[in-house]
Amino acid sequence: MHALISKLDSLIGHEVRYDSRQFVIIDIVQSGPSLVLAAYADFYLQDNAHGHASRRAPRTHTIPLRSEVSDDLHPVLREVLGGEFCEELLRLLELWEEFDARH
Repeated sequence: MHALISKLDSLIGHEVRYDSRQFVIIDIVQSGPSLVLAAYADFYLQDNAHGHASRRAPRTHTIPLRSEVSDDLHPVLREVLGGEFCEELLRLLELWEEFDARH
């Protein structure tokens, strides 16, 4: 397993605060890569396979590691994860992208 994925795996279950709202990191998406955050106290009615609202589910947000407008980490991740952790994540992300480009 690549060191970036291991580092991201260590984030699963961590609670973060952004824009006065509480989130928990629930998953990583390797293609991208991205983090999936679930919002506390922000639910919507989720439809079942037949299109009927059947349960309340937390809203999720998928945040890419890389910013769409610069070569830095996504600004939301920078804000919620902190400086040292972000620098290590950015270093690992660059290695990941180099590896991905070669294969």
